[in-house]
Amino acid sequence: MPDEKVVKPKISPDSEPVIQEQSVSVEQDNVPLEKSPIEKEEERTGPPLPNGDYRNSPLFYHVSHYLGLDHNEQSLNARKVSDLIKWAVSFTGSTESGDVLMALKHIERRLPNRGGREPRLVLLYRYTKLLGEREKIDKELSAQEF
Repeated sequence: MPDEKVVKPKISPDSEPVIQEQSVSVEQDNVPLEKSPIEKEEERTGPPLPNGDYRNSPLFYHVSHYLGLDHNEQSLNARKVSDLIKWAVSFTGSTESGDVLMALKHIERRLPNRGGREPRLVLLYRYTKLLGEREKIDKELSAQEF
């Protein structure tokens, strides 16, 4: 790597500042940087919605459209839809909208038909939250076993 010049001002109390140039050799380290906790979490679960803002995410709109939510319902249920997306991304390991929608469809097929009494979003959200709780309980139970 080429040498870089560092310019440092040299100030003496009675005179004008004098600028002195020095050559500094810069060597490149081959030490890998440790990943931040956020990067580790993204690696495990996939990238979150862009900047945490659903309005910038095409995936959010694909899932909302799949669930039949209009514009007002999207803003009212943004948290639930985002949680569904996070669950589906962790379940599939993919952020592709087709994979996320297939995971949600797979869950919907397992749920009983409520005859339209409860919105699909509410049923899916409740079920995925229960799945998450079951995973935590299963881990705790397995830790208690011999």
